[in-house]
Amino acid sequence: MKRSIRQFASAIFLLLWIVGATAGNAVGQSERPLRVAWSSISSSQVILWVAHEAGLFKKYGVAAELVYIPSGPLIIQAMLAREIDIAQTAAPAVVAANLSGANLVVAAGINNTFVYSFRVRSGIKTVGDLKGKKIGVTRIGADSHTAVVFALKKWGLDPDRDVTVLQLGGQPEILAALQTGIVDAGPLSYPQAGRARQLGISELADIGGLGIPYQGTAIVMRREQIESHRELMLRFMKGMVEGIYLYLNREEFAMSVIGKYSRIKDRELLAETYRINGQRYLEKIPYPTVAGVQNIIEQLALKNPKAKQARPEQFIDSSLVAELEQSGFIRQVSGAREVMGR
Repeated sequence: MKRSIRQFASAIFLLLWIVGATAGNAVGQSERPLRVAWSSISSSQVILWVAHEAGLFKKYGVAAELVYIPSGPLIIQAMLAREIDIAQTAAPAVVAANLSGANLVVAAGINNTFVYSFRVRSGIKTVGDLKGKKIGVTRIGADSHTAVVFALKKWGLDPDRDVTVLQLGGQPEILAALQTGIVDAGPLSYPQAGRARQLGISELADIGGLGIPYQGTAIVMRREQIESHRELMLRFMKGMVEGIYLYLNREEFAMSVIGKYSRIKDRELLAETYRINGQRYLEKIPYPTVAGVQNIIEQLALKNPKAKQARPEQFIDSSLVAELEQSGFIRQVSGAREVMGR
């Protein structure tokens, strides 16, 4: 498995090298766009999609190229190889990389909770019914796996002894495994969770509603980028922040973007995904969550002694969001978008 992951990562790096072979190396050069990675086909990624499709990065003078890499750890590898400039992914891989000497930071928190609906097959009515059952996740150590671990602990279950966790590869694979009975339960984000509902696979719990602080979808940058190319990073963040309010106030456009990236045409699913993402998960002012990063540190400390001495502030730089709020930019775009949405 490790070998296949390394091979996959190498293929990604080679592809990115080919794309950017004639480009300069410094972030912000006009010769090439910022390469921005995103990590899953789910509603957790939608603000980046919306900002890109609406031309908001171009509006603020940023050329951005979106790159899909379906794994947080692989995205972090690409960032460390300087093939990716900015990433939208969950924070555990960032914390783990920094504990090994990287210098990455969470610059914004798009979703400061778990964005998963815990879906179960018939016969499972309570959390106690999960004992002895098989639970599907995308990858061990990935965000979906972390969500399951935290949820099981919240329910008083031992993730290592009370259940069997299977690595399946992606959200569609978890849904397929639930349909066929390969697994009994699994965390699904929308729109896959909506598909599960249509298929009669019920929700045992909204993991995000369990009250567990967690740095879910984050905007990740290299620390030196914020220092040496601050204006460029600030303009990128302007596009992301305006994207939040465009999403909230232009429902039809947002649904069309979700449909494009998820390849879903079912209007019921798209409307459900749009509504639940906006109501349950989306941060209106995207500050990272210190408590959420602390929870990640404590989880990693169970296997990595270096984490025991770490503080959440080491992994966060919220200065870009703070500057946009203090300058009045967030108030300006939120008010403008609310007017447009009426």
